[in-house]
Amino acid sequence: MGNLVQLRPPSGRVTRADATAACPSGGSPPAASKLAYVETYGCQMNVADTDMVLGLLRRGGYGQTSEPERADLILINTCAVREKAEERVFQRASMLSHRRGRPDVVLGITGCMAEHLKDQIRERAPHVDLVIGPDGYRRLLDHVEAARAAMFAVNARQEWNNAWWIDPVLFGKYPEDGVAVAGKDMPKLKPTDLDEMKQPLDYLGLNIYKADTVRRGADGTPERVPVPPGYPRSGVDWQPVTPGCMYWGPRYFYDRYKVPLSITENGLATRDQVFLDGKVHDPQRIDFMHRYLLELSRAIKDGVPVTGYYAWSLLDNFEWADGYKQRFGLVYVDYQNQKRVPKDSFDWYKKVIASSGRSLIEKSAVPVQQVTP
Repeated sequence: MGNLVQLRPPSGRVTRADATAACPSGGSPPAASKLAYVETYGCQMNVADTDMVLGLLRRGGYGQTSEPERADLILINTCAVREKAEERVFQRASMLSHRRGRPDVVLGITGCMAEHLKDQIRERAPHVDLVIGPDGYRRLLDHVEAARAAMFAVNARQEWNNAWWIDPVLFGKYPEDGVAVAGKDMPKLKPTDLDEMKQPLDYLGLNIYKADTVRRGADGTPERVPVPPGYPRSGVDWQPVTPGCMYWGPRYFYDRYKVPLSITENGLATRDQVFLDGKVHDPQRIDFMHRYLLELSRAIKDGVPVTGYYAWSLLDNFEWADGYKQRFGLVYVDYQNQKRVPKDSFDWYKKVIASSGRSLIEKSAVPVQQVTP
């Protein structure tokens, strides 16, 4: 499958911000599949700002709850000017952090005070996942739609795109931007050719490994954000660790094509070896799969029909141009004698399967998408 894109740069404390809003282009707001708890704190003029926030959340598929324990997103919307208001906001954030019903619930401080307190929040409230100013929600929705556009754009003569391959099968036509790129080299097709290409599918298979980061540029068009120097990667240089792609990829594909999805490949290459205890320890692969599966579960919860997930791969194997250099397997293979050694990830994934994913839910020290300090 072609390139995937994710929302927001893969760095800093706001990497969870993409969890706050996403909606299909045009049409009616999606039915609420998740809940937001919003507290308004501060001056009276903040009520209108809160109404705006709630409206944008509804566009993103959020319903409202008065119980923080039931919420998928907890927000403190601030416009405080009173004496000692900062201390009260920090105290409230701490209390609401302890009232989260699940460890993956996003806790945020938004509104007028958020930008003012940004540095203090990072130092004094590390449990806060999201810090965003008054116009942040509008900007996030702009980034969501920019990433969606980039996901399906065909703007160059190269094979790494999505719509060029899938639109003919499901829509019975090639995307207009791709036809324009091909120009005079576009083959002349008979109508019956496209009729033959367009066939009903039981599911669409996606191979998801990583995402490019995209935002809305100053000119309103999608703009790619480079990966910061030193950002975590797998054993192959082309694979930065971007868990959010396992949410946004299925979300965007289902929004566009409306067919069930199956994750036909997902995995991580690491430089594995047998340790002194005779075992193969691969904690990075376990952490990678844990994060990606949690993001996939979030997509499922938000209404994306996923028929299956296939880890790449069961065994270390010949990886095309990289030959035997890269190891993606859950089982270590000694290529000299063909001996197999199950890695730690093999036993971990076995427990995930046996528990139907329940073993994935555990308290974490950082948000799922945060892979840097």
